[in-house]
Amino acid sequence: MLAPACLSRGKVSSSTGNDIHLAMGECALFIAMNRFRVNPARVKEFEQIWLERETHLQGLPGFVEFHMLRGPEKEDHVLYASHTIWRSREDFEAWTHSEAFRAAHANAGQSRREGLYLGPPTFEGFEVIQTINNEEERLMSNKQAYEQKLQAKLDEMQAEVDKLRAQAKGAEADARIEQEKEIDRLEAKREEMRQKLEELRNSSDDAWNDIKAGAERAWASLSESIEKARSRFK
Repeated sequence: MLAPACLSRGKVSSSTGNDIHLAMGECALFIAMNRFRVNPARVKEFEQIWLERETHLQGLPGFVEFHMLRGPEKEDHVLYASHTIWRSREDFEAWTHSEAFRAAHANAGQSRREGLYLGPPTFEGFEVIQTINNEEERLMSNKQAYEQKLQAKLDEMQAEVDKLRAQAKGAEADARIEQEKEIDRLEAKREEMRQKLEELRNSSDDAWNDIKAGAERAWASLSESIEKARSRFK
């Protein structure tokens, strides 16, 4: 039997942003799938079982991501497929012999209730021989998600500053002057962070990671200053 010709090289990225670096000739990924034919009257029960189960997959060597897929509905069943992506077949096989695998499947017998499935699940394993991804789209998605996260932090900090300013109004004259000076410094730091966000929004995909590092430093400085102000305003 001929071994698969592995055409991928460089870097493959999952939807979570995890990068897997590959050498020429190295199989990019291994995809493990189980197909389930589920009683149409019990699809909610099946989905609940999977949504509530503990997978024990996070942090495993070689694990990339997991999807539970719902497919077409036939007269006697609805097709589902579990779709797990691994760095290699070896990583997948190592998992099947691990404590994590045994823990994840400890209650498998309980989930196979009479009448839930139309026959046993069917396993299929696939070795990836070619990967094509949209790196530009992935970078843009990550950038937009980070911008939204940063904006939420800014809004949160503004609420904290407003709360401190309201608190300062009730302080004695000398204390109020010092507290208002502290609040002005916080406002300056928040403005610095807002400018970083604008810079990030206007940056190219190539430059945004460097700008992100500056935004993280600005956020850390602002957070520390807020905490100090809270303790002094008590």
